[in-house]
Amino acid sequence: MAGVLTDKAREMILAGTLNLKTADIYFVLLNATGGGTKDIEYLSEVVANEISGTGYTGGYGGSGRKTIGTTGNRTVSHSSAKGTLDVASPTWTGLDAGTIGEVLAVVKGTSDADSLVVSYEDIANVVTNGGAWTYEIATLGLYTAA
Repeated sequence: MAGVLTDKAREMILAGTLNLKTADIYFVLLNATGGGTKDIEYLSEVVANEISGTGYTGGYGGSGRKTIGTTGNRTVSHSSAKGTLDVASPTWTGLDAGTIGEVLAVVKGTSDADSLVVSYEDIANVVTNGGAWTYEIATLGLYTAA
């Protein structure tokens, strides 16, 4: 499954104020409590549920948040009347930080209060145990618009 776009992200994409091809997007891992919904707007609304532990330092600027950068490492394509945004699947190594229940894609702001949550994905609760964990991006890409 690919991430589900939030209402705020859809609004900004349609208004032309959010360009997913060039935005500074990173992934944030939330615990089993999660909190991502279509109504969420900014990371500060759910940051209390960010995982914490070995291999993952949360919070604004935390090393646990995996960036996909701004250009060069994402593909935007179109075929069969749909558009796709694809990125590489990020991997966290040496991760021992409790249970992962949700992954958010976030556009970095100046703090968590203005960092836009673009999408969320509920995943089967993954218990971390000190090994590596990869967020597998769907075959169809991170986002597909039909």
